[in-house]
Amino acid sequence: MLKEIKVENIALIDKAHIKFSPGLTILSGETGAGKTLIVEALKILVGEKADKDLIRSGKKNAYVEGYIELTNWPKLLKNLIKLKYVDEDCEYLILGRKLDRDGKNQCYLNGRSTTLKTLKKIGNLLIDLHGQHEHQSLFNVSNHLEVLDNFGKEEIVSLRKSYERLFLKRKKLMQDYLKLESTERERLIDRVEFEKKEIERAELKTDEEEKLKAEREVLRNYENIYSLSKSIYV
Repeated sequence: MLKEIKVENIALIDKAHIKFSPGLTILSGETGAGKTLIVEALKILVGEKADKDLIRSGKKNAYVEGYIELTNWPKLLKNLIKLKYVDEDCEYLILGRKLDRDGKNQCYLNGRSTTLKTLKKIGNLLIDLHGQHEHQSLFNVSNHLEVLDNFGKEEIVSLRKSYERLFLKRKKLMQDYLKLESTERERLIDRVEFEKKEIERAELKTDEEEKLKAEREVLRNYENIYSLSKSIYV
């Protein structure tokens, strides 16, 4: 779950540090107090498009950081491990994003630089923003299979695991087949190259076959020609 969020230089907010507890958290306050800006900060944190005009007047950049606990979120942790964003023993995520007035973004994952694309992928796994014209995970086609699988519970999960095993087995067989095919193709290429070199080494010429046939006939009749020549000479 999202445990903390830090916001710096977002519009009216100079610095804000909010800690969340399990369950429902309600932000209340007068109009203009900055409630919507906290939501905007969350959008920035999960990789959504950010307007540089959100940067506080007189400041060069803005920064948002979120602390996400993973210990009670095994499904999310499994997805993050599968995407190779974290290790198996990871207990938390610290996401950060810095916005500059020139439009550049600097994104961070557990203190290391990362891409905005990666931040957005992780954000899609972490947070749903529900509201008018906002995205919801249900509208994301890439989430539909997971929703259906969860609806089917153990029966569907078991079938899915069987399918995954068969798919991986088929994938390996295809890789082995392509490897064998590649090896056979290389052998054929080597043979053709060898024959090509043999032909080049022979230095064949136009009409050479006819000349060779004629020469062969001469050689076949060499003994007769020799005998006749000898008798004529005598």
